[in-house]
Amino acid sequence: MANPDPARETADAAGKGVAGAVAAVGGMLGAAAGAVRRLGSSEIGAVWALYDPSVAYLAKQKTAGDVWLRLVHGVEWKGNARTDRGLIMEPSLAELYAETIGPWSRPVPWGAHWVVPHPAHEWATCSPDAYGDGVIVELKTQSVWARPMWGEPGTSEVPDSYNCQCQWLLACTQRATAHVLVAFGSDVEPDEDGLPFAVVETAFYRVDANAELQAKLLGFGERFTMDFVRTGKPPPVKPDANRV
Repeated sequence: MANPDPARETADAAGKGVAGAVAAVGGMLGAAAGAVRRLGSSEIGAVWALYDPSVAYLAKQKTAGDVWLRLVHGVEWKGNARTDRGLIMEPSLAELYAETIGPWSRPVPWGAHWVVPHPAHEWATCSPDAYGDGVIVELKTQSVWARPMWGEPGTSEVPDSYNCQCQWLLACTQRATAHVLVAFGSDVEPDEDGLPFAVVETAFYRVDANAELQAKLLGFGERFTMDFVRTGKPPPVKPDANRV
């Protein structure tokens, strides 16, 4: 683990940028101030990157500043075209999972939000796409250009960002394995079924729980919660996804 002292030394300077972003959001923050929010699987990579510059690539989609804005002030990340596409494709990928791998279930309809809290850490939660037979199920869409980042189908060779997500999901749900079904393709105009993605390949991956990595992620999550969420102090990185 990298020494976090340089990050702490720059906190005040960078924190002003985050604080400025908060101020610009204005009245919308007050309404959300009383909400209870917890750290999720899509955010833990950015938190790890805050404390360990060697994994800065895990903060590509959002930074710890974005995570802080959501947890402390309720400024939600609105997503983008890729995340919107993923949500639209989830039901059809779930059908493919049922046809080729096994049954799945989820307690709410597709598009509805549900959370599973960690049994021991009240500040940690997750939102699996679905449950399978003793496993969690994650359904992903990826550009064909991202295919080299993934390993051979049937292995555990998923990109680090997705491995972090899976390990967080497994830690919260206390499951031993995550099934990841990925559709590789390209964005297109929606077809007659309303699907905006032309699939050229699907691949299945199996990610088993890694207790050491889970402990590391939970450690960074707790540290971030104590350093910045409970104190309300902005982290030393500006938000990237929540530009205001």
